[in-house]
Amino acid sequence: MDFGKWVGVNDSPDQIKRLESAKKSACTPLSISQEDGAAIFSGSHGTYSTTLESCTCVDFSRRKLPCKHMFRLAIELGQIDAPVSSNVRDVKRPAPAGLSLQDAVAAVEALPVASQIVLMNTLRNKLYHKRDKYKQKKPDGVAELIASGLVVDASSGAVSVADRIVKNGRRLCTYLLRKFENDAAVDENGELFEYPHGAHFVA
Repeated sequence: MDFGKWVGVNDSPDQIKRLESAKKSACTPLSISQEDGAAIFSGSHGTYSTTLESCTCVDFSRRKLPCKHMFRLAIELGQIDAPVSSNVRDVKRPAPAGLSLQDAVAAVEALPVASQIVLMNTLRNKLYHKRDKYKQKKPDGVAELIASGLVVDASSGAVSVADRIVKNGRRLCTYLLRKFENDAAVDENGELFEYPHGAHFVA
């Protein structure tokens, strides 16, 4: 394969911008096959198979012109002489697939009660207090919750909500609040009674 087929189309400002992006460490390939003239790249929307003629990324699919991955591959294969930075740690990774609300609830119900309460407080902390980390005084239930993948270890005993449940975080938090917490009200006789958190009364 030869990148020479693209001579004449790579002098535009848009293409020069893609060449500059290709030189950055965030465009470090995950793997390269010198024999096949191909590489695998990673981005926030997935992994891409790249050759000197095409790429499976959205940019190439839409424009049909060399994308930053193709430029980087051409550099790696010695067909373009340009300095590059390389560091796999800077490469973007696809966001983990989010759990549906049904699957998230099923995962929660498989946990000990102590872990469910930690998750409830972690979600409430993020949603209503805008704090990404939650730490409770006692470690009860934290290890099991981290092992479930619903939260991630945020160091020093604190946890953060995992990306896979962020999409349904508000509904999951409401589910847990209604399960574990009650609100109080006074009836027409002046008696205090409790009802599930967030419940609404209808006539």
